[in-house]
Amino acid sequence: MRKLFGRRWVTIGLLAAGLVGLTVTGASASVNYNSSPWTGSFILGPGCGNEWGYWQTYGDGWQPTSSADYSSDDVYHEPWLAQSVCNGTSYNVLTQTTETAASYWDFHIQAFYTENCQIWAYIPSNHAGDYDTRYDFWAVNGNFHTTWLGWPGETVNQQPLAGWIQIGIDLTVPAGTQYLSVTLSNADPGAPGRWAGAGDMAFTCR
Repeated sequence: MRKLFGRRWVTIGLLAAGLVGLTVTGASASVNYNSSPWTGSFILGPGCGNEWGYWQTYGDGWQPTSSADYSSDDVYHEPWLAQSVCNGTSYNVLTQTTETAASYWDFHIQAFYTENCQIWAYIPSNHAGDYDTRYDFWAVNGNFHTTWLGWPGETVNQQPLAGWIQIGIDLTVPAGTQYLSVTLSNADPGAPGRWAGAGDMAFTCR
């Protein structure tokens, strides 16, 4: 069973890696807007505690929003495996022309061999209206060396959405990865001043 032992500051590695020169199309071809997490997926995020990893924000301006996010057990559709209950809390921040804030979901995968992962993001039902939300995928090893794995291949318009969407489809995660991290940036040069919503994430890796 995957569980976080102690607080791991993978954010440092992600900030150091940055997004310089990221021109690859992406780890997956597109976003699946009609997909819910598979049964047994691990839920991680602002309302779910830190049983399966760690969630945190970077930068100023983040605000909590209650009753706008996923509310249920932190193992999707398998309450007998759950360690805690997700309470519907999400966070939001205003977009800017350049990144001034980001959200991080650090799933404790501890991959001893190459794994194939599916990732879902919950779009909060309130205060999530960014037109061009950018997600990125990262592998962090035991020495906190960070490798960019890709992104969904497109930004996400949160404005018309609420609930689960799949942003990582058949993502290949290399052996030796301790944390599979997802980041959300508040940079939206085309539409600053919108709310970027950070809700829960669901992970299934095999």
